[in-house]
Amino acid sequence: MGLFNWFKRNDKVEAKTKIVTSNNLKWDSFPPLEKYRVNPTGKRYDDSYITGTPYKLRELLLLVWWGRTKNPRNPNSKPPRYFMYDYHLNTKQVTDMFVTDGLLEKDEKNRTVLTEIGKNFYNKFEVLWEIHSYKGFLGELPNMDKEFYNWDYNSYKANNNLFEVRHLEAIIDYNTKMASQYPKNSDQFKAYMQDVEQDKEQIVFLLDEYNQLTNKQ
Repeated sequence: MGLFNWFKRNDKVEAKTKIVTSNNLKWDSFPPLEKYRVNPTGKRYDDSYITGTPYKLRELLLLVWWGRTKNPRNPNSKPPRYFMYDYHLNTKQVTDMFVTDGLLEKDEKNRTVLTEIGKNFYNKFEVLWEIHSYKGFLGELPNMDKEFYNWDYNSYKANNNLFEVRHLEAIIDYNTKMASQYPKNSDQFKAYMQDVEQDKEQIVFLLDEYNQLTNKQ
């Protein structure tokens, strides 16, 4: 999607109704991004999933972080800041809770390691790391409480692709209408249509990837 389209999006995304300018050009509302996202709020959790344990999923993600390395983390290791920014955890408090509850302990080198009970929890909730590590834009990232029970990476990614295809189709319709208000030899018309062609190419890519993810050839 071209630079011209980027400016159009930022200039027009707040428009709520059709606008007629002084030169009689009609500006429709740009397709709202949040309408075409799996997780439009962008929140990574909502604490709605009942884990069957005393802990929330986001707390168990921290346990998985402690246990997922081949060798124990050194005594100076501290959980990354995304636990505070994305999951709003006091990591020291939650880690201390796991130690008190017998899920974590210190080894002979003062390294934090999983106990046998902690390993059982780790095995049950290890997939949280894949959910947390999903790559995408805001609105595409999974809410772990909504997705944990039926989590499947390929299905989730494929669904995101379909949402983005619908978004691009709406953008194509918008840009085509905008282009129709200009002479076909004008720079404005060419810029809009360039964006249309780029979005069509992206749709082909997304659908090809969707077919691969769902094993449809």
